[in-house]
Amino acid sequence: MQKMNLLKRLKDLKLEREKVCWRITRKCNLSCRFCLAGSRNATYKDMPLIKVIQVLNKLRLIGTKSISFTGGEPLLREDFDVILKESFNRNMSNTLTTNGTLITPYWIDVIKKYVSEVKVSLDGTGEIHNKLRNSETFDITFEAIHRLLENDVCVEINHVLTSYGIDCIEDFCKLFRNLAVSKINFIVPIKRENLAYNMDLSISKRQLKDVKSNISNIGKRYDMDLVIRKYFGDFYKRPLLETDGTILKCMSSSEDDTPIGSIFDVGKRQFISSILVEDPVKTEAVVKKEMMGYAHTVWI
Repeated sequence: MQKMNLLKRLKDLKLEREKVCWRITRKCNLSCRFCLAGSRNATYKDMPLIKVIQVLNKLRLIGTKSISFTGGEPLLREDFDVILKESFNRNMSNTLTTNGTLITPYWIDVIKKYVSEVKVSLDGTGEIHNKLRNSETFDITFEAIHRLLENDVCVEINHVLTSYGIDCIEDFCKLFRNLAVSKINFIVPIKRENLAYNMDLSISKRQLKDVKSNISNIGKRYDMDLVIRKYFGDFYKRPLLETDGTILKCMSSSEDDTPIGSIFDVGKRQFISSILVEDPVKTEAVVKKEMMGYAHTVWI
């Protein structure tokens, strides 16, 4: 069966190849009420490290410069430090989205070496966050944010907007007035009906309009960088690489998105042909030489 021209499909869909979002695992140590990543589904298996290395090689060769690692909880992968190092060694910058509960001194050292930015999920003040996360983790996560900042790690906060927290947004923002977080992202799910398991968490269009106005005013009042995004809207133009190598159009709240292909669909001949079309200055010999600079396992 002939491999589909995945690179052409990415171009036709106007999806970036320079920036990729990679759901490196669906495993998670929490059971959040609004989880949209299917982390509760134990049928998902992590990609073996040897396959991860192959994917990193392919991503680098097709021009990827930045990978946003998300999950699940990426730090649950015992080999995630190796993955970050291998990505970094291929001149790709790494960002990490984490719930912050597993940040240890070891992981801080790894992050300082190989990660350019950490996005920590915090969804309200203490009681609200704990209720949404089904765990007493607010203090742990908030302490992790402090430790990351003390080690000069660039930190953003991801806050999912739900009906539980919309009346406490100002109190939430005050928590960070004297902390050097670079930004707070208030995230609105794309399909609020898909706020899994708990419909009472959704907010109406009218409430959303009021919340946007409130957030704008709070940002001006406290001189803070507050951003409202659709569910991980900064990934809209990025391909989403799933745990099995499947590629979706973007980070989405839906589990039934139609895949546009698999990273493993990029065959050797197809890759060479695509690069020659996009960069006519290069010769086939030059492309093959570039490919030889990476692990021989790249096309297995």
